Amino acid sequence: MTLSSDLGKQIEIDIAYPSRVLMFSAMVENQYQDDIHRRRKRHIYRSHVTAFFAYNSFLFCEWLMLKDIFFQAVLWHLFCASLPTLACLFTLKKTNSYRLREVCAWLPCLAGFIAAVAIILSSSSPDRALCLFSLPLILIYANNTTALPFRYALPFTILVLPIIVGCAFTVNMTFPQGLFATCIALVTGAFSLLANFWLERSERYSYLLNLREKLRVQSLSSTNRTLQTLSDTDSLTGIANRRYFVAQLDDLWNRYEAGGAPFSLLILDVDHFKRFNDLYGHPAGDNCLQCIVSALREQLREVDLLARYGGEEFAVLLPNCTLEQAHITAERLRAAIETLGIPHQARGDELLIVSISIGAACSDQAAPQPDDQSQLIEFADRALYRAKRLGRNQIALASRADSQLFETSDGLPELKPADLRRALDEGRLYMQYHSIHDCSSTEVVGYEALLRWDDPARGLVSPDFFIPLAERSGFILELGEWALRTACHQAVQWPKAYSLSVNVSPLQFADPNFAARVAEVLRETKLAPSRLILELTEGVPLNITPQVRETFATLQASGIRLSLDDYCTGHSNIAYLLALPFNTVKIDSSIIQVEDADKRRALLKSLVDMSSAFGARIIAEGIETQEHLDLLCELGCDLAQGFFLAEPLLPEALAHQHTRWTAERAAF
Repeated sequence: MTLSSDLGKQIEIDIAYPSRVLMFSAMVENQYQDDIHRRRKRHIYRSHVTAFFAYNSFLFCEWLMLKDIFFQAVLWHLFCASLPTLACLFTLKKTNSYRLREVCAWLPCLAGFIAAVAIILSSSSPDRALCLFSLPLILIYANNTTALPFRYALPFTILVLPIIVGCAFTVNMTFPQGLFATCIALVTGAFSLLANFWLERSERYSYLLNLREKLRVQSLSSTNRTLQTLSDTDSLTGIANRRYFVAQLDDLWNRYEAGGAPFSLLILDVDHFKRFNDLYGHPAGDNCLQCIVSALREQLREVDLLARYGGEEFAVLLPNCTLEQAHITAERLRAAIETLGIPHQARGDELLIVSISIGAACSDQAAPQPDDQSQLIEFADRALYRAKRLGRNQIALASRADSQLFETSDGLPELKPADLRRALDEGRLYMQYHSIHDCSSTEVVGYEALLRWDDPARGLVSPDFFIPLAERSGFILELGEWALRTACHQAVQWPKAYSLSVNVSPLQFADPNFAARVAEVLRETKLAPSRLILELTEGVPLNITPQVRETFATLQASGIRLSLDDYCTGHSNIAYLLALPFNTVKIDSSIIQVEDADKRRALLKSLVDMSSAFGARIIAEGIETQEHLDLLCELGCDLAQGFFLAEPLLPEALAHQHTRWTAERAAF
């Protein structure tokens, strides 16, 4: 069931006016009747079937007490009560009208009442006065068992009660006896009607609240689906982005390891694309990439996945495909781009048109045999490197010889986990601190600790490279603890109790001893737990087990705050917010940097509203202009971080800044 926003507005109006509960506004009433129709029909049907046998069981009593008209009583039971009831039961099975449904609810009640009154008035037996006491039972049945809507129950009760009172003074009763029977009828009618009113009001109000909650959940789910689609799609070309590609590659690899069919991977690179951009301009470069994507799509099967892997690099997943078949597909793709004939005068060779180079690898190739999906990417990437060395506009299949060719662009061998361990031992790793600001006042409220690696040969190594390297090798636990301890040691030296945010890998949260490790670091460094914020990063998915929930609960119980980093990118999605108690949510910089202003505003508003619904504070990163900051303030964002506000600082520079601030405050 999909609920509209207009329905949500009507729900709020009906909740605000309790007098409308027994009859909602038209839109909500129609939704209510649609939702209860099948259940209500089933209830009426079962009630009437039960009442049919119960009502006709009184024939035995009538045979004993009203022998003078027993035959007429049988006819009244049959024609006035039973046949209308059976007709209503048949109609109930067929109708889709809720008005006709309720007619089928009260009509047998009225028919049974008329038959009972006729039998009592037709008899001359002295015992007929006793039969009068059975009439209020019909009120109880109609108002409470069949549960007529109050708007039907009220007129039915008003109609029936005077007839019962009239009968009380018509049959052979003394005045006190008639008065007693009248009191019984009136009290029974009042109580049954009151119970009907209370139950219907309670049921309808509960329905309103449930419908509002269902609408809220639907809105959150719809927003998350939209955001998920945006986070999985490349905005320029409309194809899958790298994150989505990696997730699909993981899924294919898992199926392959479980006995599924082999699959192949192609990595494509547009030859000399930087020169193309430099000569023709970036708009022409964007148009070129869009034309290339369109041509590639035409050559692929529906089951194949084309993704933008980065800049001018693309990746293609070919399910159920051997390396030989991948070679054929790659040749089709290469030829299709060459056929486009897009001019490229700045290539520096004789081709003078845009072309692509392709590297291919397969999950079940013999030499080299990939051990996991990351190695499969590595083999395809090395094959691409070889295709470029062969002169570009070429295809290369992964081979063992590629490992001898593969070097970084500066001629250095690729980094390995051992290099990262050595860097830690030699003191090549250090921390920088990026300030977090209050959106409205821009005052500093805390700092995020950023881990950096300065390699003597390569210079600064990106965390986007060495953090996944640590996660794949299992070194992340030791590295993460070192970063936490170092940051806490430095934070206790700050002159003011700013908050300290430290990035934590999902693999650390999955460690059963993680909470104890954090507690030990806090005891050792004497940092107050209330100052520490642990940010769950999005490098690998977090399996939310009972142990992970317990870790979160233990950390929060000690006063530590928890934050969800890079929200709506990679693995950081609404499932984490639903399952784990985050105090803050950090919106990824890619959202604030969306070029379309309307789309950027809509995305940010959705994220701010969603986070607020979960009771989490919002931090937006990537603030690079005053316009960004003004927009966040307008939308109610709590905190902001970005180069417009401040750049990351080394501990020494941060200490100098704190000293200067202290002096300025003293001078004031």
